[in-house]
Amino acid sequence: MRRSTLPFIRTFMITAASILLLSAAVIEGTSALGRPSLPYEKIYNFQIAKLEHARAEQLFIGDSSLGNSVNAQLWTKLSGEQTLNLALTGAFGYEGSYWMLRRALSAGMRPKIVYLMQTSDMLTRRPVDQELLAEISDAKGLARLAAWWRSRMNLQELSSAFDFIQQYFDESRPNQENFDIVNDYMEQHARVDLAKIPSALSEGEINATKPAYLEKIASLCSSEGIKCIYIHGPLAEPTCKNSAQYFQAADRIIRDSGLLLLSPQPMCISIEQLGDAVDHVAPAEKDNFTSALFDLMQMTLGEGSKAPG
Repeated sequence: MRRSTLPFIRTFMITAASILLLSAAVIEGTSALGRPSLPYEKIYNFQIAKLEHARAEQLFIGDSSLGNSVNAQLWTKLSGEQTLNLALTGAFGYEGSYWMLRRALSAGMRPKIVYLMQTSDMLTRRPVDQELLAEISDAKGLARLAAWWRSRMNLQELSSAFDFIQQYFDESRPNQENFDIVNDYMEQHARVDLAKIPSALSEGEINATKPAYLEKIASLCSSEGIKCIYIHGPLAEPTCKNSAQYFQAADRIIRDSGLLLLSPQPMCISIEQLGDAVDHVAPAEKDNFTSALFDLMQMTLGEGSKAPG
């Protein structure tokens, strides 16, 4: 009886292994053809490419709240020091900011000051996907393979791969990242639906796991002797003004991580200044917000003064 089942078991294992290998080949093959393997891969590669030759005395890292509100060229003129903006998106979280700073330092950059600007509700969000973390970090070997397996070998990825293949052989090549780089960041689209602006942020939604990478950023800044300052990203005025309790709780967490905090609340975006998301400044207002943030920095820090604790 046992012998009669061996061929069946062998056939089953070979078939299962073949299906897994074929699935992996489809998933990775479509990535090689242009299917993005990272969320917002275009902006990630755009920012990483800056590290090859650029040098900066002042460095901004963070997400789209930063990318849409700070013009690095204007900040360079205002401060008199070369400034670089390496904004990613909220999908990369604090983890993306940490590894972007690590990569900048590894590329030989030695900024005097680093500004970390994250969207105001970042503390409420889930940790980033493990495969994404493996892609942006220096994970190697089995750790990278395990992260890839957990994240890529699933029905959603396989479905996405087959969708890509279908589009690939249609009239035009698929474009899953439908945006251009304009004014040093992702081009904005239609203005945010005002009905979708939340009334307030809730301290009860803060994710207890989120401060871990804030602490990593603070530790890295300390070990490198770099002044690092946390800035709440701009936020739509209704939400901004109604979230005092949330920001009190968030500020305690940020300060406890070891980071300096510029201001206990974000700069509020009026309805007229709002872009395509609740934390995006309209493109026409980017320079105005850059100047306002620089003035706030000067008022708070002063020329050569100590950063706030």
